[in-house]
Order: sequence, then C-alpha cells, then structure tokens
Amino acid sequence: MELQILKEPFTDLYINDPDAGDGMGLWKRDGVVSPIDAKSGFGMELRSLYSQAISKGESSFSTMLENVQLRVQVIPNVRGKMVVLRRLPHTIPSWSDVGFPASILKVLLRGTGSLDNAIPPLLAKKSQMVVFCGETDSGKSTTLAVLLRSILDSRPWMASTIEDPAELPLAGKYKQGYCVQRSVERGGFSEALRDALRSNPDVILLGEIRDHETASTTLSAAITGHMVLSTVHAGDIVQAVRRLIVQGGTARGNADSADLLANSLYCVIHQRLIRSDEEHSAAAVKAGLSARRLEVNVLFNNHAVQALIRENRPERLVNEIELQRLRIDAAVGAVSPASCS
Repeated sequence: MELQILKEPFTDLYINDPDAGDGMGLWKRDGVVSPIDAKSGFGMELRSLYSQAISKGESSFSTMLENVQLRVQVIPNVRGKMVVLRRLPHTIPSWSDVGFPASILKVLLRGTGSLDNAIPPLLAKKSQMVVFCGETDSGKSTTLAVLLRSILDSRPWMASTIEDPAELPLAGKYKQGYCVQRSVERGGFSEALRDALRSNPDVILLGEIRDHETASTTLSAAITGHMVLSTVHAGDIVQAVRRLIVQGGTARGNADSADLLANSLYCVIHQRLIRSDEEHSAAAVKAGLSARRLEVNVLFNNHAVQALIRENRPERLVNEIELQRLRIDAAVGAVSPASCS
C-alpha cells in the first residue's frame, strides 16, 4: 500500500505510541511543528510506520521507503516510545540547491588574491580544516556533503567519512576522487577517527566534533597532511572557535590546542535556516531540502585570526568577521553559485 503521508511536505515526522493516548503525532513543515489532524486519514499509516520502526530493534538507523530516504530515531519517554522520521535528500544537492552565498563560495573555491591578507583557495593544500557550526537542523551536514563532492570532483583524492548515522549517499566514485563512507559504531567518533587515519585518507569528513579525544585527534590530523571537514554545535563562529580550543585542550591548559587550531584552520562557517516569507515550497521539502533560506557567516584564517586564536582571545574575532565580510563583498561582487561549482 502506497503511503500517502510521504507525499506531504514535512521535514520531520513525530509519531507517538498509538496506545498512549497522546494523539496521532506531529510534523515539522518549514521549521514549524504542528499536530497532525485526526481527520487527515493518516492514522493507519502512522501506526504502520511506528510498528516498523519499533520492530527494527534499533534506536537509530536510516531506511528507504517508497523512494524517500529517512533517518529514524526511536526515543524512549515516560509514555512509551516516540518514533522520529527525518526526510533526507536522495542525492547530494548542488550549491545552488542549498542556497549557499555565491560570494563566500567563490572565495572557498578560487581564493581572493586581490585582498589584503589574501585567502588562498581551499584546494591549494590538503593539510587544513573546515568547520561548520550552527544549531541542530541548520543544514550543516548537507552543506558538508556538498563541499565534499566539490572536492572529490576536482581532485583525485581518497575521502573517508565518519558519521552517526550515515545520512546522505556519499560512498563511491566521483569525477576524480573516491569516498569510503562509514557509520560510527562502538567506541564513538574518536575510535572511528583513529581507524580512518590508519588508511591515510586525503580527506576526512567527521560528522561532529563532540569530545576532547575527537577534537585533539582532529586538530592533529589537520596539520599532518589531511583535509578535515567537520561540524561543531555552536551558536556562532566565536563560540565554535572557543569550543574547539577548550575541547582540544589538556590538563596543562589550552595553549597547545590553540596553536594547533591556529595552524590548521582554513575557515569556520556558521549557518542557519530562516523561515522565508515566500510561499512554502513543497517540491523542495519532498526532495529532502528545506524551503527556508540559508543565512551564512564565515571566518577565513589569516595572520590576524591566527594571532587571536593563539592568544586564546576568540571574543576579539567579531571585528575580523565583519571586516572580512565587507572585504569579500567588495572584492568578489555578485556571482551566481552555479558559476562557481
């Protein structure tokens, strides 16, 4: 039986235990959570989806239903269990699909030779790190995947991904490079990262930097010949830098981690999704993309940024972020994302 609910433009579906008496469930559309109307006719379908998820016996997994890729979480609560389904893209979207700002994209891919403190293109060398930050559900993992594809389409490099769980289809051959995709199992990110480093990949995509050991290993990897792409949960760029310094620190303090970060960082990108005033785009959501607008802020590493990081003064980076924004807008000018891909 075809599931009609999968045709609805939701990004997340929250299904209650059918026997708990808490209603059918809720869905999130364009960033807004609302109850599913009992008169919608989806009762049997929600019960079926709930039963399938519970019978799997796993707390987190990905699955494909009727050509819709879903990430499934089973969450215990005081009224039984809730099943959460998140719609994922079928394929890696393009830069224009995610709405990444063209001016920042041009700097990433081409650099800014005409600027003071010139920023080299990301692909000028491997040994560096790109960090995405933002709140949950801000599209970090999707943009990370788009960046990985751009890299492997441009360089004959081997990439290894470490995700919990694996979401987008990243594995396989690209125009020039190749990607091995894996999910985190026992031991967490830090053990999976150490395993990945043994195969000496050119690029490491790490789903999230969560703890001291992972942060320390990541910073070391980024100065020893690996390009590292990862995310950090942080409200802004300053918080992300501070968190990386603290997480990578030791009992002796944070001087070593600050120095490693100053030497390895290429850029920090903060992004969030803003609800658009335009008419809701059902087609975008059904493709696994948000109908909300992407807002991006970026800090590229340069001599001034390195000095502030080494001094462990991330709060002073605010002025540099604004200065870079003005310089990039003035030097790069308007250009479509498609022309930079």
